[in-house]
Amino acid sequence: LQSECTEGYIDNSANNNSESENCIPEIFSYNSSTQQAAYFFLVVTIDNESISNDDWVGAFNGDVCVGARKWDISQCGNGVCEVPVLGYDSQLTFGYMLPGQIPTFKIFQASTLSYIDAVASQESPWFNFQTPVINSLDGYETDCNGDIGGNAIEDCAGECGG
Repeated sequence: LQSECTEGYIDNSANNNSESENCIPEIFSYNSSTQQAAYFFLVVTIDNESISNDDWVGAFNGDVCVGARKWDISQCGNGVCEVPVLGYDSQLTFGYMLPGQIPTFKIFQASTLSYIDAVASQESPWFNFQTPVINSLDGYETDCNGDIGGNAIEDCAGECGG
């Protein structure tokens, strides 16, 4: 039986990286690795509002997803969730983290099916088996120029600010 995922999600049951979720946001698919760290965030927000239990946080090395987690704080110890951030260990994990690299993060907002770039309150370089605790991860809406809080939009020809 193949699981049926709703719009914006893909079936990830073959990778089985998430303990209970077979359907994950489309760009949050990643492979398992023996090289791994867990980045803990005390608070995760979008425009200063806490994200919902249906939202996700993904970790990236450039444009390669290296880990993701549904942000249901009721399922996390003491209400503090972690994002797995995986390192390079084989051909399946080419482009994953190497020691000293700094991951970036995105928030998948389930209600709008949108990906929002997020900024950690402090940068923590990746090292195998590391478990940094970071105060906050803050996502901000950006316009088509990438400006936080900007109001530039794409015109009918697809030109930003046109």
